[in-house]
Amino acid sequence: EMTGDVFGSVVSNAKSLQYCLYAGLDPAFNSYMPFRHAFKGSWKGPADTGTPYMESFDLLLKYMEKTGGKAPLAEKLTVKGNMFPKWAGEYGRVEVLEKFVEIGLFDTFTDKDWSDILIWVGIGRKMTPKQKEDTVKLLEDEKKKQGK
Repeated sequence: EMTGDVFGSVVSNAKSLQYCLYAGLDPAFNSYMPFRHAFKGSWKGPADTGTPYMESFDLLLKYMEKTGGKAPLAEKLTVKGNMFPKWAGEYGRVEVLEKFVEIGLFDTFTDKDWSDILIWVGIGRKMTPKQKEDTVKLLEDEKKKQGK
C-alpha cells in the first residue's frame, strides 16, 4: 500500500507513476492525491511556483478515461464539487486549465460553478500576481464563450 509520502516521490516521474498505475494504484486514492500532486508540480512557494508535472497529469487523465465506467472524462473530473479545476487554478496552472477546456470540463459549468472557481482562484495565495491575472483571464474568457 502506498502512502502519501511515498507517492510524493513518484509523481514527478511519469514512468514510475505508470508502473504504479499498472500495479493497481487508484488515481482517486486519498482524495485524488495523484492529481493534486501533479497540479502542484515543482511548486516551492509563491516566489518559486515551478511547473506542473504535465506528463504525469496526462498519464493520469488517460488512465482515468479508461477506468471508472463509461462516463465521459469531463464528467469524471467534475467530482467533489469541481475540485479538479480549483486545485489547478489555485497554483495558477493555466496549461492544466487549457487541457480542461480541450476535454470540455467547463461545458456544463453553471453560474454557481463559475462563481465558485473564480472566488477560489481569487483568494489563492500560491501563485504570483501575474499568474493569478492569467488564470482569471482564461477562466473569464471561457465563461464568456459559454455565454455565462
